[in-house]
Amino acid sequence: MSRFETFLAFLKKEVKIKSSVRVRLTDMVGHGSTSMSDRHVITVCIRKGDPAAMQLDTLVHEWGHVVEYDKIRLHGKTWGIGTSMAYEAWEKFTEEGG
Repeated sequence: MSRFETFLAFLKKEVKIKSSVRVRLTDMVGHGSTSMSDRHVITVCIRKGDPAAMQLDTLVHEWGHVVEYDKIRLHGKTWGIGTSMAYEAWEKFTEEGG
């Protein structure tokens, strides 16, 4: 399993989300995006051509949106809290040798 996949699994355990979440590495113009379908499935897309460190940073940023979408808002207080939670998970992951 790649470091990205390992951190994603760790992140899902550390920052609980009620909605179904899909994360995809894909060809895209920006670094990342997050959207929610009518069925409340949250999809995170991250540019697969980016360096691994940027993909991880983008995942942390986008996970803030995942938390926000799970609460049905966008870039509000919940996004900030969600991003903070994702960064805390990243710190714990790296401290544990991930």
